[in-house]
Amino acid sequence: MQIAHIVESDIRTWLADIQKEVSSSRARQAFILYRQILDLAVADKALVRNPAAGVKAPRAKTSRDAVFLTIDQVHEIADAMPRPADAALVRFLAFTGLRWGEAVAVTVDGIDFDRHIIHVRRTYSEDGGRVITGTPKDHAARWVPFPAGMDSDLRALVNGRSRGSDVFQTPAGGVLRSGNWTARVLRPAVEDVNAPKDGGGEREDVIPPGLRIHDLRHTAASVAIRAGANVKALQRMLGHESATMTLDVYAGLWDDDLRDLGSSVNAVAYPLRTGNDERS
Repeated sequence: MQIAHIVESDIRTWLADIQKEVSSSRARQAFILYRQILDLAVADKALVRNPAAGVKAPRAKTSRDAVFLTIDQVHEIADAMPRPADAALVRFLAFTGLRWGEAVAVTVDGIDFDRHIIHVRRTYSEDGGRVITGTPKDHAARWVPFPAGMDSDLRALVNGRSRGSDVFQTPAGGVLRSGNWTARVLRPAVEDVNAPKDGGGEREDVIPPGLRIHDLRHTAASVAIRAGANVKALQRMLGHESATMTLDVYAGLWDDDLRDLGSSVNAVAYPLRTGNDERS
């Protein structure tokens, strides 16, 4: 179809059709790319206006099996790790929200202990067994806070290392691979935490055996929201392209905040009223 003949209804029909075949996340990516192509056509004066401008992108949703760990569960998993470095990495992922590739690419000089922030400026990815160094997603470096409670763990890792060294490394000093680390470190630790202790029965808050590294990022988002983070702060922390994307993925986690907001508004709007009309 010639782009000059594309109208908004065509785009809506196409979008509805592809959402029957692919995930909402994939459909969202396809639509955003499609809209950008039409934006370029407008810039090149091939179109007067973008017919996709009035169409909303599909909402990106977390997968149904996304896991949000409690603070206690994070520490339990970390305490079950074989190395202090692995324990630090679990807490680091769960309390900063960095993607795996960003976390294992953090360098010694990227940690500011005075301000308790991390400079996320590069990432590692794998291609055919090779480790490739690149820029963070959306090509945007950012500063991310980390809790002061991690100071001692992180200082132990960076002590004596050069400024450009990776903070998190394999025992041999190499780059950590997500697949190996999940199979050899994360999953066994989860199994250990879930195992009955001292002859007791199965614990009520069982951690899913299939816990993924990305679930630690989900956990970081939930922890930040419970700590009072607003949408823009969480967007910057997670490195999302927009606050809309953050809301699309984590809007449900603000439900409790909305209920609390109602109570707060009531306290401000009716501070002295007791239910009796005292104006008479």
